[in-house]
Amino acid sequence: WVMAAQRLDVRYELAESVILEAVIPTVLSIPLAALLIWFIVGYGLRPIKQLAQAVRSREVSDLSAVRLDNVPRELTPLTLSTNDLLRRLQSSFNREKRFAADAAHELRTPITVINGYLETLLDHRDGVAPRWIKPLEQMHQQSQRMENIVRDLLTLSRLETKALSTEQDRIHVNSLLREV
Repeated sequence: WVMAAQRLDVRYELAESVILEAVIPTVLSIPLAALLIWFIVGYGLRPIKQLAQAVRSREVSDLSAVRLDNVPRELTPLTLSTNDLLRRLQSSFNREKRFAADAAHELRTPITVINGYLETLLDHRDGVAPRWIKPLEQMHQQSQRMENIVRDLLTLSRLETKALSTEQDRIHVNSLLREV
């Protein structure tokens, strides 16, 4: 039998020195590693930030393709998907505009005919039963409302198809007010 003994204070001192030698470099390297990871991830995500900035800085009506210089291979699918989405949105908006214009144009004639008949009936009230006068007036009022909506839709579609001039002129408010 061989037995060895060591004093506890020596053992604790040895354990403390081993721990300090192992822990201090680790504790000091964690912030350095975190800073290094932060820079690397920031550098890797820079193209995504550029894509986000390119999309964010656009006008609401600008649905043209996003163009980025030196797109990394990993970001190419995202850029292509974004451009495809913008193309489909533009196509959808164009279809919606065409539908609104076509619907307004097609509704204009029937509403005008209905309005004409209702006006004729209301102009010749003596030939119409008194109980029908109020409903005819309400129908005429609603058909005029529909006609206004259709006219507004047509005006809107005409305005959207024309390239409106965005030239600005200076107006002197004081002289305009005096003139008015």
